[in-house]
Amino acid sequence: LDTFPLPEGARSAVTDSRGRYLLVASENGKQGWVRLFDLATHQELLIVPHPSVVSEAVFDPSGQYFLSACDDGIARLYSIEDLVPVLQLSHSPGHDVNSVCFAPDLDGLLSASKDGTAVLWDRRTGERRREFKPTQPQPLYHITYRVVAEQTIVVTADDVGNVRIWDAGTGDSLGCIEHPGRVTHTTFDRSGALLATACEDGRGRVWRWREHTDAYLLEGIKNSTQLPGLPEAQSSDKVPAASAAD
Repeated sequence: LDTFPLPEGARSAVTDSRGRYLLVASENGKQGWVRLFDLATHQELLIVPHPSVVSEAVFDPSGQYFLSACDDGIARLYSIEDLVPVLQLSHSPGHDVNSVCFAPDLDGLLSASKDGTAVLWDRRTGERRREFKPTQPQPLYHITYRVVAEQTIVVTADDVGNVRIWDAGTGDSLGCIEHPGRVTHTTFDRSGALLATACEDGRGRVWRWREHTDAYLLEGIKNSTQLPGLPEAQSSDKVPAASAAD
């Protein structure tokens, strides 16, 4: 294993699918940057300035593009080759975009904003294809998606601890899992049967998300870097961790 010193003000860090590059979202309090590093040499290959804090940046599966979430209310799709924004995806002015991800099976892009709205965008045109917004929205801090048994699932996490599960094809809500504090990150296991959540109460929880039950606890978990890789879903003793509500 190698250690990699992150730049000051780093907000998120991800590797590409081949493990060659590291993409870091960073800020200095007012301005943000997305930085690309060579993992083997630790050399900084490029830096892309943004007009405000960048909360997250992620690679697309090919590693040729990245998507950034910026506090100016805009998610931006960049080509790494020419560093020109291919798309600029605008949420409500004055509301931070806190999280983004690619949805290649939908040929789409997903973003979650402090205005309480998650949006599925058309990757080719930048048009809004679908919104995911509850009756009483709260600021969103994370979004992810997964194809499970031919159904595309979108997961959003908000400021008051609601992890909402959506059908990406219809926009219908599939339920809400409640937590005692803000949820900062979510991730699926390889099978898609288990969903792990990192909560600001310092506990990670692993859910059989279709039933919203059978969670077990992971102590000392507050962010995505501390969420372990999950094994395939299997029968085991569980410890209930939080309430679930439809």
